[in-house]
Amino acid sequence: MHQFREENEEVLYVVPELVFVGAEDIAFLKDRAKHTPRRRCRVCAHPNPESDLHEMIIALDQDSYVRPHKHLGKSESLHVIEGKATLFIFSDDGEIREMVHLGDINSGDRFYYRMPKNLFHALAVDSESFVFHEVTKGPLDRNMSVYGDWAPSEEDVSQAKGYLRSLKSYASKHCG
Repeated sequence: MHQFREENEEVLYVVPELVFVGAEDIAFLKDRAKHTPRRRCRVCAHPNPESDLHEMIIALDQDSYVRPHKHLGKSESLHVIEGKATLFIFSDDGEIREMVHLGDINSGDRFYYRMPKNLFHALAVDSESFVFHEVTKGPLDRNMSVYGDWAPSEEDVSQAKGYLRSLKSYASKHCG
């Protein structure tokens, strides 16, 4: 298992430049995600937030709320490692335009996507945890992410939990 430099309890950077990820690392991330307030943890394979390319292994717990957001001027790709989730695509006014079930390659679900810039999206975890590899353009600029004002903020825990439940309910009714 790697040594990590902790940016905060949810964001870790791998100390060596040559990065390998194994089952022990995934188990560590999943366990750590269960104990963070937002129920998520990521390990960054890129050396720092200023890097031109960001590659992360991210673990989300089933109770993690990912507020609908879009990235201005950059795309992202996601490759599922383990678990299941529903990807929601929203119109700019918050209507659900599309849902896609995600899972690893053996699940029968989609296991990869490339999201274009400027498209509102969110994930709802359908299994105990969801682990994926995400790649996007750097450097990190929080001003390049826009959150749907029609969805509760992550800080409003009660409203966020209710919104997440409503997304999961909608998915179960509309796409099995």
